[in-house]
Amino acid sequence: MQIPATMRAPGQVETAPRPLIEARGLAVGYDNQPILEQLDFDVAAGAVLALLGGSGCGKSTLMRNLVGFDRPIAGSVRWNVTADGGLVQGAPRFGILFQSGALFGSSTLLENVALPLESWTGLPASAIDAVARAKLRLVGLDGFENHFPSEISGGMRKRAGIARALALDPPLLFLDEPSAGLDPITSAEIDELLLLLNGQLGMTLVVVTHELASLHRIATDCLLLDREARGAIARGSPRELADGSRDPRVQRFFHPHARSRA
Repeated sequence: MQIPATMRAPGQVETAPRPLIEARGLAVGYDNQPILEQLDFDVAAGAVLALLGGSGCGKSTLMRNLVGFDRPIAGSVRWNVTADGGLVQGAPRFGILFQSGALFGSSTLLENVALPLESWTGLPASAIDAVARAKLRLVGLDGFENHFPSEISGGMRKRAGIARALALDPPLLFLDEPSAGLDPITSAEIDELLLLLNGQLGMTLVVVTHELASLHRIATDCLLLDREARGAIARGSPRELADGSRDPRVQRFFHPHARSRA
């Protein structure tokens, strides 16, 4: 809570809120072989941070380390996110959308969204049902509660995956290529949903993407990774990097058509 100026003690300095995640000296990879090294960055509350880079640069690997699925080779990831008091011990402090959606095919959409609530809360069945329906309604899937993943489109499966990620009301949401495999119209609709979550609900988003159109629509901040450099080569807003960076690697990423015409 921000202390009003009239309530501060003499000489007390207002401090900025701590970032939700602090990565320091981070090295990530597999079999003790780093793909990315010496990463130092924060994830600020309320930001939409895009993890960018070409195929194989380590975007998804970095995300897996940030959420704790994999252990870093070196360095640290510090979380400053408090778990909700209504959740059982060990409950995740974030939601995650996998690239495929990762829905259980033998369960309805309602059952998929209800699963985290059944696992991590002590809510009665009626309350779980009500919350799961509300999350599906939030992502535009009202009326599809009893459908199975195989019975809906790819874009709808992405929305259902987001609904499940929102089940526990996390302050932080990770999304791995949310627009992958979608047509431009559906991709733009997913972007609008993410903007709603960020702008109206105040959620912090970390998005792995290589989709330039989506990136410019939703991101407030970008971390551009490079496979050859084995690290981050740029940080800033999409406009700052696209229009202001003189690094040819940054320009090749943000202006691929200009490169192809050269």
